[in-house]
Amino acid sequence: MLGAGLDAYLTHSYGPDWPNLLAAHDATRDIGGKSYVRRNPQCGLRMLTERVAGVAALLEEQRRMASRVREIRDAWAHFAPFSTKEPPTLCA
Repeated sequence: MLGAGLDAYLTHSYGPDWPNLLAAHDATRDIGGKSYVRRNPQCGLRMLTERVAGVAALLEEQRRMASRVREIRDAWAHFAPFSTKEPPTLCA
């Protein structure tokens, strides 16, 4: 769900080839060997939180919230333990 929503927003903002912008951004930093899939939440979150093509996609407050979502997603993807007493929150 998150990936589809991010893809719709980024396609509207940057066009359907927005993953190529992210790939080019990584190439300038000598990062290679990655897969850039439109519905991959990590790709979409990176587009929102990094200055890809010299453009900030969000206002600062929105970027902070997207960064927090990215942190939670990364923790989940890498099997970091979550406490049931203190669930992850978007409020940092």
